[in-house]
Amino acid sequence: MRLPCVYPAAVLPDPQTVPSATTVKVCLDHLRFFHHFLAEAYPPHPYGASAVWQDVAALSHKYEFLASSILALAAQHLTVSNKADYSVQALNLRISAIRGLNDALSQPCHTAADSDARYAAIIGLTFQSTYMPDGLMEFIAMMRGWMLISTTLVTDHRTSMFRQFTRESWVGSMEKYMEEQHGVTDDIVIEDFLASLRILQPLLRGHAELQYLSRLERLALLSKTSPRDALLEMVFCYALTNKMTDEDYASFTDPSNYGAQILLAHFLVLNHMLEECFLGTRSRRFSFFKNITQSWILNIGRRLPDGLQRYMMWPLGQARDLAV
Repeated sequence: MRLPCVYPAAVLPDPQTVPSATTVKVCLDHLRFFHHFLAEAYPPHPYGASAVWQDVAALSHKYEFLASSILALAAQHLTVSNKADYSVQALNLRISAIRGLNDALSQPCHTAADSDARYAAIIGLTFQSTYMPDGLMEFIAMMRGWMLISTTLVTDHRTSMFRQFTRESWVGSMEKYMEEQHGVTDDIVIEDFLASLRILQPLLRGHAELQYLSRLERLALLSKTSPRDALLEMVFCYALTNKMTDEDYASFTDPSNYGAQILLAHFLVLNHMLEECFLGTRSRRFSFFKNITQSWILNIGRRLPDGLQRYMMWPLGQARDLAV
């Protein structure tokens, strides 16, 4: 229609009149951690729970301690997967998450989301510890904290986003990790394992240690007839320390209780042997990466006084043979 088009001058503020603002610096590493959590680093067990962790990620913007927990987990996972070294960031985020979670635990939960956030955070911290080369005792402590939060804060599991996280679901998750063929243990190695436990027994000083020893012996004997059943039973062995009294737990985890630490080294070796029956040469295991298992056992050996080194000879020999 050949009508002239007249556009008003763009209304832009005078740069001199724009108030100065603090520069916001985006932490790109945190974005990478968050993406890695969603794509790969969320807790893999129980099997089929990825949708739950998507919901947890959506919930994290309301709870800083939860956000720190999932970022710490992802940073540590990237590190142990040899994709990059984010160990410093992972540790700083872990400290922030633990402090924030402790503060949150001192306050009552008003909603189901409040309890779920605390529950998700402790799960994230627990799984992060399984990726830490020096995280064995952290793992044990976090497992106990997980149990405490699960039984005291999540009062109505029917309304929790974690309602499917049952004992049966963990066993089912283990079954998903097993290959179709039946694994076979080396009877000679199992006999060596039992012989090493017999050498260790006189060093054990408490009821909790002797119970732990008895469970390991039973699992080793079961593995000779049914490695599959032994591996499924191992699921419950992870949390044996949760059932200890406060006094027994304090004694078992005392840094000077070398007998308990050597027991844990034997547990790690047996766990690895059973998983090896079904998971072949995969570097990833149901519970721990091979290099983490090796690191935890070697660390126990380094901390022992010279007079106790003979009790660790067999576990150390097994750890040094691990293919990383």
